[in-house]
Amino acid sequence: MLTVRAVDGKDPAPVIYSKNLSVNIDSKIVKNSPIIFTSSKNSEKISKLTQKGAKIEIMSDNFLIKETLEILWEKYRLNSMLLEGGADIISSFLKENLIDEFHILKSPRTLGNGHPLFDSENKKLFETFFSKVLSTTCDKDTIEVFQRN
Repeated sequence: MLTVRAVDGKDPAPVIYSKNLSVNIDSKIVKNSPIIFTSSKNSEKISKLTQKGAKIEIMSDNFLIKETLEILWEKYRLNSMLLEGGADIISSFLKENLIDEFHILKSPRTLGNGHPLFDSENKKLFETFFSKVLSTTCDKDTIEVFQRN
Protein backbone atom coordinates (compact mmCIF):
# COMPACT_ATOMS: atom_id res chain seq x y z
CA MET A 1 0.00 0.00 0.00
CA LEU A 2 1.15 3.49 -0.77
CA THR A 3 1.53 5.41 2.50
CA VAL A 4 3.17 8.60 3.73
CA ARG A 5 6.17 7.65 5.86
CA ALA A 6 9.01 10.15 5.61
CA VAL A 7 6.99 13.27 6.43
CA ASP A 8 3.81 14.16 8.27
CA GLY A 9 0.77 14.00 6.08
CA LYS A 10 -2.30 12.17 4.98
CA ASP A 11 -1.97 8.89 3.08
CA PRO A 12 -2.98 9.08 -0.59
CA ALA A 13 -6.56 8.14 -1.40
CA PRO A 14 -6.67 4.93 -3.42
CA VAL A 15 -8.59 5.27 -6.68
CA ILE A 16 -9.57 2.22 -8.71
CA TYR A 17 -10.78 2.16 -12.31
CA SER A 18 -12.76 -1.04 -12.91
CA LYS A 19 -15.40 -0.87 -15.63
CA ASN A 20 -16.76 -4.31 -14.75
CA LEU A 21 -16.16 -4.02 -10.98
CA SER A 22 -13.69 -6.91 -10.87
CA VAL A 23 -12.33 -5.70 -7.51
CA ASN A 24 -11.75 -8.45 -4.95
CA ILE A 25 -13.98 -7.55 -2.00
CA ASP A 26 -11.48 -9.02 0.47
CA SER A 27 -8.37 -7.31 -0.96
CA LYS A 28 -6.20 -5.06 1.19
CA ILE A 29 -6.96 -2.00 -0.92
CA VAL A 30 -10.70 -2.28 -0.19
CA LYS A 31 -9.90 -1.95 3.53
CA ASN A 32 -8.47 1.53 2.78
CA SER A 33 -11.78 3.01 1.57
CA PRO A 34 -10.94 3.38 -2.13
CA ILE A 35 -12.85 5.49 -4.59
CA ILE A 36 -13.95 3.11 -7.34
CA PHE A 37 -15.02 4.26 -10.80
CA THR A 38 -17.12 1.68 -12.60
CA SER A 39 -19.83 1.29 -15.20
CA SER A 40 -21.06 -1.93 -13.58
CA LYS A 41 -24.64 -2.09 -12.34
CA ASN A 42 -23.94 -5.09 -10.05
CA SER A 43 -25.92 -3.81 -7.06
CA GLU A 44 -24.97 -6.75 -4.84
CA LYS A 45 -21.23 -6.19 -5.29
CA ILE A 46 -21.64 -2.40 -5.04
CA SER A 47 -23.46 -2.89 -1.72
CA LYS A 48 -20.75 -5.21 -0.35
CA LEU A 49 -17.95 -2.83 -1.37
CA THR A 50 -19.81 0.15 0.10
CA GLN A 51 -20.29 -1.74 3.38
CA LYS A 52 -16.51 -2.25 3.50
CA GLY A 53 -15.97 1.52 3.10
CA ALA A 54 -15.45 1.88 -0.64
CA LYS A 55 -16.89 4.93 -2.35
CA ILE A 56 -18.48 3.87 -5.64
CA GLU A 57 -18.85 6.26 -8.56
CA ILE A 58 -21.05 4.74 -11.25
CA MET A 59 -20.21 6.08 -14.69
CA SER A 60 -21.58 5.61 -18.21
CA ASP A 61 -20.27 2.65 -20.23
CA ASN A 62 -17.83 4.78 -22.22
CA PHE A 63 -16.75 7.25 -19.56
CA LEU A 64 -13.76 9.49 -20.08
CA ILE A 65 -10.92 9.71 -17.59
CA LYS A 66 -11.32 13.52 -17.55
CA GLU A 67 -14.83 13.04 -16.15
CA THR A 68 -13.44 11.00 -13.28
CA LEU A 69 -10.77 13.60 -12.53
CA GLU A 70 -13.47 16.28 -12.32
CA ILE A 71 -15.33 14.12 -9.78
CA LEU A 72 -12.11 13.52 -7.82
CA TRP A 73 -11.60 17.27 -7.54
CA GLU A 74 -15.18 18.45 -7.07
CA LYS A 75 -16.33 15.74 -4.66
CA TYR A 76 -13.14 14.58 -2.92
CA ARG A 77 -10.80 17.57 -3.38
CA LEU A 78 -8.04 15.40 -4.87
CA ASN A 79 -5.86 17.32 -7.32
CA SER A 80 -2.98 14.98 -8.11
CA MET A 81 -2.59 11.30 -8.82
CA LEU A 82 0.09 8.63 -8.92
CA LEU A 83 -1.12 6.28 -11.63
CA GLU A 84 -0.10 2.65 -11.37
CA GLY A 85 -1.43 0.27 -13.93
CA GLY A 86 -1.05 -1.62 -17.11
CA ALA A 87 -1.22 -0.68 -20.74
CA ASP A 88 -5.00 -0.13 -20.86
CA ILE A 89 -5.32 2.45 -18.08
CA ILE A 90 -2.07 4.21 -19.01
CA SER A 91 -3.24 4.36 -22.63
CA SER A 92 -6.51 5.98 -21.55
CA PHE A 93 -4.69 8.70 -19.60
CA LEU A 94 -2.19 9.26 -22.41
CA LYS A 95 -4.87 9.59 -25.11
CA GLU A 96 -6.69 12.19 -23.00
CA ASN A 97 -3.45 14.16 -22.50
CA LEU A 98 -3.50 13.70 -18.72
CA ILE A 99 0.05 12.59 -17.94
CA ASP A 100 2.79 15.03 -16.93
CA GLU A 101 5.50 12.55 -16.03
CA PHE A 102 6.25 8.85 -16.59
CA HIS A 103 8.42 6.64 -14.38
CA ILE A 104 9.00 3.45 -16.30
CA LEU A 105 10.59 0.45 -14.65
CA LYS A 106 12.22 -1.95 -17.09
CA SER A 107 12.98 -5.36 -15.72
CA PRO A 108 14.39 -8.54 -17.22
CA ARG A 109 11.66 -10.45 -15.34
CA THR A 110 8.43 -11.36 -17.11
CA LEU A 111 5.12 -10.99 -15.27
CA GLY A 112 2.35 -12.80 -17.12
CA ASN A 113 1.44 -12.16 -20.73
CA GLY A 114 0.17 -8.55 -20.49
CA HIS A 115 -0.07 -6.01 -23.28
CA PRO A 116 2.80 -3.88 -24.57
CA LEU A 117 2.83 -0.51 -22.81
CA PHE A 118 2.51 1.40 -26.06
CA ASP A 119 0.68 0.49 -29.24
CA SER A 120 1.82 2.35 -32.38
CA GLU A 121 -0.51 5.32 -31.75
CA ASN A 122 0.52 5.73 -28.11
CA LYS A 123 4.19 5.26 -28.93
CA LYS A 124 3.98 8.17 -31.37
CA LEU A 125 2.22 10.35 -28.75
CA PHE A 126 4.80 9.40 -26.14
CA GLU A 127 7.79 10.09 -28.39
CA THR A 128 6.32 13.41 -29.52
CA PHE A 129 5.36 14.84 -26.14
CA PHE A 130 7.83 13.38 -23.62
CA SER A 131 11.59 13.58 -23.09
CA LYS A 132 13.79 11.40 -20.90
CA VAL A 133 15.15 13.37 -17.95
CA LEU A 134 16.67 10.55 -15.89
CA SER A 135 17.82 6.98 -16.26
CA THR A 136 19.23 4.94 -13.40
CA THR A 137 19.72 1.31 -12.54
CA CYS A 138 18.75 -0.63 -9.47
CA ASP A 139 20.18 -4.15 -9.47
CA LYS A 140 19.06 -5.61 -12.83
CA ASP A 141 16.25 -3.08 -13.33
CA THR A 142 16.34 0.26 -15.12
CA ILE A 143 14.22 3.20 -14.04
CA GLU A 144 13.59 5.91 -16.63
CA VAL A 145 11.82 9.19 -15.96
CA PHE A 146 10.16 11.09 -18.80
CA GLN A 147 8.56 14.52 -18.53
CA ARG A 148 6.15 16.30 -20.81
CA ASN A 149 7.94 18.72 -23.19
